[in-house]
Amino acid sequence: DGPLPSLTSAVLDILKEEGIKATFFMIGSNAERYPEMVKREYEEGHGIGNHTYSHVFKHIYGSPENYTDELIRSEQVLKSILGEDKVFKLTRFPGGSFGKKLAPYRDAVNEVGYLYVDWNCLNGDAETSKPRSAAKLIERLKETVNGQSSLVVLMHDAPNKQTTVEALPEIIDYLKSEGYQFELLPGSR
Repeated sequence: DGPLPSLTSAVLDILKEEGIKATFFMIGSNAERYPEMVKREYEEGHGIGNHTYSHVFKHIYGSPENYTDELIRSEQVLKSILGEDKVFKLTRFPGGSFGKKLAPYRDAVNEVGYLYVDWNCLNGDAETSKPRSAAKLIERLKETVNGQSSLVVLMHDAPNKQTTVEALPEIIDYLKSEGYQFELLPGSR
């Protein structure tokens, strides 16, 4: 849901210290507001994903056309910051692409040339509007790892997610101790 300079910078510092690359799904309006953060993420080797322009559920889920229009607008913002030669065709649906109701949206995204990814593990920072402690976020992540061989972990660098930053080093340590390796999502560079 970023970038947000205060949180995104802290996340990037942790990732750099750990030697880890991550994929950031950006809201186009935030990228437009903080182009220096987009540049830093990309220059430091992280993946970039498209998370719509506005992230306003009522609008983006008003019609498949609204959704794809937002992807295109957000991609234009990312290209204006990082270069017209770059391709940003990987997206994550706000709230996830799960369920029958979003089938027409998934089809529309694919028809206009985008790929989408969902998560199979999370730290719980988006499960409630109230901030959760770092300890609760770590606990929730451990619950959702479930011994899966491959993880796509949902976390946020968005307003009111300071505890996500606080939990990140321990989450990284835990995942490493469980034998996981960190890689960019295909299509994010």
